[in-house]
Amino acid sequence: MCDSSVFQEGERAMYLTFHHAEAAVGLEMPWGRITDLIEKNRNWTEGIDLLCYCHQTDFEAGVNGCAKLRQELGLNEVMPISVGQSGSLSLSNALTILDWMFNSGTKNHALCIIADSFIPDHIDKQGSCLSMTALIGVSTMAGDYRVESCRKLPGTNVKAGAKSAVEPILKLGLHQSEFTSDLEMEVVTFDAGVFGASQLKLRRT
Repeated sequence: MCDSSVFQEGERAMYLTFHHAEAAVGLEMPWGRITDLIEKNRNWTEGIDLLCYCHQTDFEAGVNGCAKLRQELGLNEVMPISVGQSGSLSLSNALTILDWMFNSGTKNHALCIIADSFIPDHIDKQGSCLSMTALIGVSTMAGDYRVESCRKLPGTNVKAGAKSAVEPILKLGLHQSEFTSDLEMEVVTFDAGVFGASQLKLRRT
């Protein structure tokens, strides 16, 4: 799905629901915040087969974060997946993996978590970091958006690591996604500089 411009015939549909997205400055990693959000919104985890945790660059933190959330939330029957070292492409890479697993016919629902923490140049408070988090439901059954396509694009001059996959999601929530003549379509681009970019086309359901 994410390597072509459209779904191939015979592939299962994929739907996304953007439960929550935020950016906040603080001293701690975002695990506690994510756990609190899910505890207050348990419907986000109802019926999920997969827990997909995406972290900006630190593979170890991503693996530990996924295991920590799975244990603390009592999701022991849910298969964990960690997508690390992908930067702004973490969501598109996660969707590629989930698409493959969904098309195997054994999985149907996932909760995808993006948890990025880094220190931008403009933050002066010592020890503070910018945490950007998003929680996204991914399903073969239903959601707020149907994924029409997810294309890989050439690299750009954007500084690698300077952006999070959460930023375009925040813009989508503010109805600031890219212009399209189709009022039911949203186009979201994730830019990882020289490492490439991906463009996600979503249709409202």
